[in-house]
Amino acid sequence: FVYYVQGLRLEDDGSSGHHSPCTGRSRWRVASGACPSDTALGQATRAALATALSMSSDANPYVRDVAAPGVGCNTYEDGVSSIGASITIGDSCYQQVHPDLYGVFDFSDWAWRHPGNPNGADSRLSGNVFGSTVRNPITAFAELGETALTFPSHHPMARWPQTFIGAAIGRLGDVIDFVELPPGLQTHGTASAVGAVAMQGDATLACGSVGEVANEAAFGHRYNLWMTYNENGNREQIYPPSSEDGKETVWVNVALTSADQLRQRMAWALIQVFVVGPDVPKIEMTELWLTYYDILVRHAFGSFFAVLKEVSFSPLMARYLTFLSSQSYAKSGSFPDENYAREIMQLFSVGLWRLNMDGTLQLDEAGAAVASYDNTDIIDFSRVWTGFTGQAARGNLEMRGDYYFR
Repeated sequence: FVYYVQGLRLEDDGSSGHHSPCTGRSRWRVASGACPSDTALGQATRAALATALSMSSDANPYVRDVAAPGVGCNTYEDGVSSIGASITIGDSCYQQVHPDLYGVFDFSDWAWRHPGNPNGADSRLSGNVFGSTVRNPITAFAELGETALTFPSHHPMARWPQTFIGAAIGRLGDVIDFVELPPGLQTHGTASAVGAVAMQGDATLACGSVGEVANEAAFGHRYNLWMTYNENGNREQIYPPSSEDGKETVWVNVALTSADQLRQRMAWALIQVFVVGPDVPKIEMTELWLTYYDILVRHAFGSFFAVLKEVSFSPLMARYLTFLSSQSYAKSGSFPDENYAREIMQLFSVGLWRLNMDGTLQLDEAGAAVASYDNTDIIDFSRVWTGFTGQAARGNLEMRGDYYFR
C-alpha cells in the first residue's frame, strides 16, 4: 500500500526554529498565479526566502524543497512568523507546507499495525468516513481506487511521527528508477504496475539468498512464514505448529532426512560455537533463523574465515552481539561497542588463555596462566566492527514489523 500523503498541517508551536524555513530544510507548495495574500514578512526575510526559492534546482511540479537561506532570514520578526509563509515570486505562489506533504510512503506494514485494522474492535470503527463496509482506514484508500492517503483532520499532528511506520519513496511528481525503490517494493506486482517487467521470462529478479530456490506448490504449505504483520499462513498448513516452532520443524526435517549427514552434523557442531540466542527479537520468524543456520551448513567443510565473514554480516548476529549501528569514537563521541570484538576472541577463536600444543595452559614465570588478549586488544579490535547498519527489506522475503531482519 503505497500512497502520497495529503492533509498534513504545518503547525507553529511557538518554539524557536520549529519547522522554520530560516533554520532548516523546508518544503513549499507551488501554484500558478499570485498568492491571495502574501505574508507580511520583514524585507530581509522575504528577500532571503525569495532568493532561495528562485535559485532552487528542484524540478518537482508540486513542491520545492529548499535549504535554509541563512543570513538575513528570521523566524519571527515584528510579531510575524515566517512558518507557513506565502510568497509571490514572478507568476507563481509559494506556500510553506509540512515537510512530508505530498511525500510518497510505503504504508504496507502500518496497514496491519493500525488500531483500526480488521483485527480491531468494530466499535472503534463506527462512524468511519469510508462507511461500515470498509474496515481498515489505511487500505481503504486503495480499495476506493485512491492513490493519496489523507491524514485525518481530527488527529493532532504529533501523531504523525509517532505512529507512522513506512519507507519513504520520494515525492508526488518525482521520477525514480525501479531499481531505486526500497527492495521490499521491488515485487512482480509493482513491476507490472509501472511497466518494469523484463521482456524475457516470466519472473521478476530480486536479490536473493544464497542457494534460494522457488517454492514448489505441489509439496503443500507446511511451514510458518510471516508475509504480513498478522499472517503467517498457520491456518492453511497441513500440520500447524506453534508460531515459534517453524525453524525447529524445518531443521528436524532436514537434519534427520538429508543424505549429507556429515555436513549436517558439522553444521550442528558449528552452531554450538557461533551461537545466536533466542532472546533476539523475531523469535517467531522462520526464514531469518534458517538463513543464518544455512551459513554453517554451507561452510561446514570450508574455512574459518568464510564462516566468520558470513556470520559477521548476518543481521541476526549483529543484533545478538550488539554491534549493529556501532560507531567510531570520532563519529559518536563514545567508544565503539566491544561485545563482538570480545566474543570473537573469547568464544569463536583463541579463547581466554594461551595453550600448548597438547591443550594445556601456557604459564608465565610466576606459574599463572597467560592471557590470549587484554582489554587493549578488545578496544582496538572493536573499531573494526563499526559502520554495520541494517539494510532495507527486499521483495519476496519473510517480514514482520520494522526490524532490519528482512
